[in-house]
Amino acid sequence: METINDRIHVSLKLAIENHFGRPVMNLSDLKDLQVAMEEKGFSLSFNTLRRFFRFLPFHAPNNKTLRQLLGFCGYRSIGLILPYYRFSDNKML
Repeated sequence: METINDRIHVSLKLAIENHFGRPVMNLSDLKDLQVAMEEKGFSLSFNTLRRFFRFLPFHAPNNKTLRQLLGFCGYRSIGLILPYYRFSDNKML
């Protein structure tokens, strides 16, 4: 299983929220995100999303989860999102 460090997790979370159009603050937002992902052909279980967004105890996502989340954002590689985020304030450049 591929591991993910905090910097990558924050970058991917910000990219998802940016693509989704709003922050994921509660379970209702998370359900809306799941629907938006499914409408674009990306499928993850609700519990997987809950873990990724830390509504459940977090553990590193597996490769399938990373591919689905990156695909939803329009990326093919995690390395492509890292240069666009400033980590001191968690904002997209």
